[in-house]
Amino acid sequence: MSLFGHMCADDSTLKSMPVIQFGSTPLTCDMIAQSFADGAIPDSTFITGFVKCLSYDDYWIRPECHGYRIFFDADLSAILNVEWHKRDSSEPKYSQFAAVTAIQRCLPFTDLKKTKMILLPVLHQHHWSVYCVNFGQSRIDVLDSMLYTPESDNNWDNYHLEFGKKIMHRLSDALSIAAPLKFKSFKNWRHVPVKVPVQKATSDSAFFAMKFLEFYDGDGHGSLHTSIAAERSKELCAETLYYLTFHKQNKVVALPNEILQYHRDDHHPFFY
Repeated sequence: MSLFGHMCADDSTLKSMPVIQFGSTPLTCDMIAQSFADGAIPDSTFITGFVKCLSYDDYWIRPECHGYRIFFDADLSAILNVEWHKRDSSEPKYSQFAAVTAIQRCLPFTDLKKTKMILLPVLHQHHWSVYCVNFGQSRIDVLDSMLYTPESDNNWDNYHLEFGKKIMHRLSDALSIAAPLKFKSFKNWRHVPVKVPVQKATSDSAFFAMKFLEFYDGDGHGSLHTSIAAERSKELCAETLYYLTFHKQNKVVALPNEILQYHRDDHHPFFY
């Protein structure tokens, strides 16, 4: 049985055990199974956890990347895109104070003036994409694994332009307060769709977005330092789950033996 198989097993004891925790809420096997099941869109908690892992890796494993790129998490993007995330509320209101607080929590302790990219995972209409504030190229790079066609109503402009400009305006203004004089304003930068692999299953956007966060370089026209095969959807899911479960940022120290048996070494075998 695989790691994912054990987490999804119909075992009442194991299903109720916490195995992943990055914030204040521990995630049990049952909660993980629901988010990683076929057709499900992983909860934003997993995206935020993934961002924490990448930030940790940049500091300890890839020090040449530390400060070069900054990762903002899904909690911040939910604040910036509050109209979508709180769409069931009568009057969802954007809070710049909440955005500034979230930004300050994510900023690394380094020379911010050397930052070349800010990467933000964004959930909109049940679909994940990545917005990259590309300071080296003075543009907003948008990495989206959805297949858009010009002739349909579901085209890139209809999806991204309005809400994308809104969240970038808000982010630029909030960043100028969180880190005064450290970053150029990017409110009016052009938004550029980056050519990236296209997902096959509608629920795979989160796993593609996580790959984009890790491997996008932003140089020139922008490229990914990895290949993503759309038909490897289940493998992407398994690799991500392994990475999150056994990463040093996972606060759950005493993992069940049924889970520990899958731990291969100190680092994720697929990511390094």
